[in-house]
Parts: sequence; C-alpha cells; structure tokens
Amino acid sequence: MNPEDHTQWVGAIVTNLQALETCLRYFLVRHRKQDRQFPKVGDRDAKKTYMSRFLSLGKIIRKYNSALDAKEAKYRVNEEVVHLRDAFAHGIAGARLSCGLLKTAIQGQPCSEYVEICARGLQRFGLPNGFDLN
Repeated sequence: MNPEDHTQWVGAIVTNLQALETCLRYFLVRHRKQDRQFPKVGDRDAKKTYMSRFLSLGKIIRKYNSALDAKEAKYRVNEEVVHLRDAFAHGIAGARLSCGLLKTAIQGQPCSEYVEICARGLQRFGLPNGFDLN
C-alpha cells in the first residue's frame, strides 16, 4: 500500500469512529430530551448535555444500547469498536495486514515499569472491492 492510500484509509476509519460517537451522543440528547444546542465557537461555557459531557466512548455505547427497546435491538453497537478507537487514539494501531485486518494491541493500566497488554488482536475493517493492502 502506498503512503497516500494508507493515509486515506486510516483517515476514513478515524472519521467514521468520530461520526459514530457524534451520532450516539446526538441520539442520547434527543432520547433524554436535552437541549440540542451545540456550543458555538467563542462560547465560554456550554449546557451540560450528552453533546458536551466528558464521557468515554465505551460509556456512551453502553448508555445508547441500554436506551434501545427490544424492537430496536438490531441497532445495538458492539462495544468491541472501543478497542479499535483506543488503538488509534493511543497510537498503538500498527502493522497493516492483508484481508482488511489491522493489528492492534490494547494497553492496560501501567504498573511499575511495565504495561500489560490486556487485549490484542486483529480488527476487521471494510475496504472497497478489489482494494489490496499488500
């Protein structure tokens, strides 16, 4: 894969992860009937809503999933996406592999001089038909 394609597809993954979080936050704002006003450039403060609160993606996903009723269960978000998001956010997404897989290692909390690798694996992400990572 050439550097331009790598940059484009990593950017696409990050953009989609950001869009997911924004959509889930907006859903929760509407679901809880909170003020939908988004802070504007230059605002010194903002009303505390799901759009402005400091919450982890994992917590947002759990709140979103718990807000769905039985008929909406097919729209649940798999919390495994948090591992992929964390890999990008913490700079530990690495080696490109064939078949649309991205090798990740998720770090645990530091203890002494070492960090436990508490989850590692291959995350599948979609690529256009005919697109080859090799």
